[in-house]
Amino acid sequence: MNSLKYVSLLCAGAGALILPDGVGRLPALGWSSWNAYGCEIDESSFLDTANAMDAGYEYVNIDDCWSVQDSRDSETQQIIPDPERFPDGISGLAKKIHDLGLKLGIYSSAGTMTCAGYPASIGYESIDAATFAAWGIDLARFDWILQILNVNSFILNDVDFWGHNDADMLEVGSDNITQAETRTHFALWAAMKSPLLIGTDLQKLSQENIDILLNPYLLAFNQDPVYGAAAKPYRWGVNPDWTWNMTNPAEYWSGESQNGTLVLIMNTLGESRNMTADFNEIPSLKSDGAFKAIDVWTGEELGEFQEGVTVTVGSHDTAVLLFQKSI
Repeated sequence: MNSLKYVSLLCAGAGALILPDGVGRLPALGWSSWNAYGCEIDESSFLDTANAMDAGYEYVNIDDCWSVQDSRDSETQQIIPDPERFPDGISGLAKKIHDLGLKLGIYSSAGTMTCAGYPASIGYESIDAATFAAWGIDLARFDWILQILNVNSFILNDVDFWGHNDADMLEVGSDNITQAETRTHFALWAAMKSPLLIGTDLQKLSQENIDILLNPYLLAFNQDPVYGAAAKPYRWGVNPDWTWNMTNPAEYWSGESQNGTLVLIMNTLGESRNMTADFNEIPSLKSDGAFKAIDVWTGEELGEFQEGVTVTVGSHDTAVLLFQKSI
């Protein structure tokens, strides 16, 4: 069985998910059930997943379909956990997850019904929040359906500590995307400071996909305790700046971190091409000095550069470079 057990070592020094009262300063790291299981969930599916995890990716999140479908409790108006799926209730599952040193999340929707047709929370927000807290829930996910990657090009200035992009679940390990697209997918989610919630079956992940999920450079950027801002587009590429379509979002992104400037170059076209990170276009790299470049996917040091770097990027792949000021 593949495990994420070493992520805690790779995240060392990346900070904790804390407010003064203990919650939510950095994006959550974890797993969510919908993409892997849909409505075919029960207590055992969450315990099996929890046993494939360890510290670092710490949230095990129940998605849709966990409740009785047709009603709330007639007296308390609380949502009722499905007694067949969760014979010990959600509170019983929470205790078992906590005993493994992990945290339990739960799903609802800001509407009258969830996507799968179960009771949602509009008009019951206070009741549901109190109920989830009483059950021992550590994270509540409320569904809002939006286009993320393209629209985010225009709202990333508002992202910092406490408030994070939610680009939805990670499809790392899905058969529906190529390995190049998997790298792009994870890199952009991490760089946008999205919660990193794995949506695939952990027990079926290849080592190559585990390595992507455990990339120390991208996890450190996502979990940076000093720099809360997300990476942002600095040039759009195929489309004119500040314009986009569903096929060609912004291709050139950068963001600052404790470890240096992270630059992502995404090739949205159907063939490989040479693409350049021009230092004159990247605010934090506009200087007279030289910068050491590290290939984030391999950890290889590429040398020192003063004006920019040109790399060959495969179709739908993303080159990710970390630039550090040369001494």
